[in-house]
Amino acid sequence: GVPPRIAVGPQTHSTNHHIIRRRSGCSAPHTRQPTTRRHLYNRLMLSCLLFRLLHLLVALLHLLLALICLLLALLRLRRFLHCLLTSSFITLWDHFNAINR
Repeated sequence: GVPPRIAVGPQTHSTNHHIIRRRSGCSAPHTRQPTTRRHLYNRLMLSCLLFRLLHLLVALLHLLLALICLLLALLRLRRFLHCLLTSSFITLWDHFNAINR
């Protein structure tokens, strides 16, 4: 069957939004708050910002690691390809010389 919808009407919808906003802590509240609450909110914002920065740093670190891995892989691949190409060229050259002889 169809699950019953909790939010009925525009009022409950807006309150749900407000609750979600308050819970996330990152978006600014609509109503003006006392100074203590504001202080707490500012601290929350700062922690949120720090968390975001930390997240960004971790993401960048991951990216850097991925790039390093990619570079190493490319170097190995290049060495391998170089080996492969030179050996194949030598064999081809030998074949060519054998045919020309």
